[in-house]
Amino acid sequence: MRQLLVTTLLPLFAAAAAWFFLRQEQQLPQKLFTPQQHQVKPADIVGKRWIQEFDGEPVLEDYLLKTGDGYENIFLFGSSELTSASDAVSYRFVSRHFHTQVVGVGEAGNQCFSIYTQLFANADRLKDAPVVIILSPSWFAGPDAVAGTPAEIWLKFNSPAMLQRISRDSSASEKAYFAERFATLFYDFNRPDPEHRKLFYNYQVNRNPFCNALYTPLKQALPLFNDVMPAPATPEATYQRTPIQTDHVHLDWDSLYEAAKGRARAAATNNTMGVNNSYYDQFVKGRRGEFFPVPRSQNREMDDFHALLQLLERRGAKASFIILQVNSLYYKNTHDLQPMVDELTTAISKTDFPCYNMFDTDSTRFEKELFTDVMHPGDYGWLKMTRFIIDTYHLNDEKQ
Repeated sequence: MRQLLVTTLLPLFAAAAAWFFLRQEQQLPQKLFTPQQHQVKPADIVGKRWIQEFDGEPVLEDYLLKTGDGYENIFLFGSSELTSASDAVSYRFVSRHFHTQVVGVGEAGNQCFSIYTQLFANADRLKDAPVVIILSPSWFAGPDAVAGTPAEIWLKFNSPAMLQRISRDSSASEKAYFAERFATLFYDFNRPDPEHRKLFYNYQVNRNPFCNALYTPLKQALPLFNDVMPAPATPEATYQRTPIQTDHVHLDWDSLYEAAKGRARAAATNNTMGVNNSYYDQFVKGRRGEFFPVPRSQNREMDDFHALLQLLERRGAKASFIILQVNSLYYKNTHDLQPMVDELTTAISKTDFPCYNMFDTDSTRFEKELFTDVMHPGDYGWLKMTRFIIDTYHLNDEKQ
């Protein structure tokens, strides 16, 4: 009953009240919805290598999936691993050595549905776009798998302006999954924007005739706000990408690997897990962790992954995937993640997308130098991931 009141009756009365006041006072919308002054300027974007979050900045949002001025950008989507300060992180290493650049997009919590929405909103730029998706097996276990991308993180990467692009440039079948997933997030929004409400009400209207009767007045009222909300961008024609330039760069990978492993060992002298000393003293303290798999029917994160994969394939992206390793010296049941990883690799193998699967439960092959903590790659791990990107997109013509 409470949910019915909150999601149907109250919005209905609110829409009626809004319609009345808007009819009486023509300046009220401008007073309520005056656009904010954004601080990011176009000049600030040139050479930007990591977008931690968009946070509603139009210039940052417009930069997504764009080619550079005379060079191509490879967009690397991921989560907390992208916050690393390592010089081996792909958006630093590649951008330092090659004409082609890598742009990182993400921070902790930026998981499959957030990435899906960002790409869906820019579907007109996806054709032949070089896109790398980092997948952490930990996303697909425990509460994170059931909930999927947290609402507060999703909002940082998917503004109302981005959602207007989805409303504009997609077929009914393409929007079906997005609409259903968006509706599950809507209840966690503290202050939904009019565009959020419009999408939610559209979804409710399409569910059944009862909802249609309740929400149609809201749909009729919301267009009154359109004149004061930012106008949707004009659909782009077929986006022209700059071909990736192959360079001739000498990289002694064996030496780079050995040096990185040496630094990892020197930083982890008080434990046998390959974890940095300070992290071990503060968080681990001799304990071990555990993953908690969930039934496949409850694994929303896995559903989001499949939707993301289908979007990339359907739109003709030049995508690739990296599946991270987890620290099996800390986690005592990494083998329980194997079914989820198998589902990821099986689905990717049915496409033409390359995949670098770092996940391995075989303790005889495990390299603890890959990590800085129990989950995130250090210099050595990032070097291996960066080499995969260089080789996949043919950035270097020197035989390694």
